[in-house]
Amino acid sequence: MTPGQRGDVRVAIPLLTALPPSHSCAADTAYDADGLRKFLLERGTIPVIPNNPTRRCIHPFDRSAYKRRNLVNCMFCRLKDWRRIAICGRPARR
Repeated sequence: MTPGQRGDVRVAIPLLTALPPSHSCAADTAYDADGLRKFLLERGTIPVIPNNPTRRCIHPFDRSAYKRRNLVNCMFCRLKDWRRIAICGRPARR
């Protein structure tokens, strides 16, 4: 976790280093950094990251793969809903 004023992109590379390389890595615009893109490409991972609107050098990305990223986000949201039900539905301990 990083403080609210710091972006998570700063800790992305250390976190991803511990994982095996994947075919692609989907992330939102906040992760559009040259360093992260270079790291992913060196690992053989295709970055699926839309360009920040302020970026001058536009990088291509797979728009259809990025749209499928929403399915993963919805799944995690759904799991959080079930967690809330499971926690709220427990009887209180005495």
